[in-house]
Amino acid sequence: LSDVDLRKRGLAAYIAARVWKQESYPILQQMLREKAQLLRFDALSALAIDDSNAARRIVREHRRYESHPTLLELIDKVPAR
Repeated sequence: LSDVDLRKRGLAAYIAARVWKQESYPILQQMLREKAQLLRFDALSALAIDDSNAARRIVREHRRYESHPTLLELIDKVPAR
């Protein structure tokens, strides 16, 4: 989760979300604040796959800070339920 290789960090985000569930949320929220679009994409995707109410809330809250149009589209596809 702290490797210099962004691809490894992104893949670790999926594993963390799958294994640690809500315990991974602080790490994923930190990734959402990264400058690298790849890390933000992986964090958003990991949260969307988790599909819990808390994960969806984090995704919706992040929308106001996201600037990349593709990531905004991804956020908009996450159901509000």
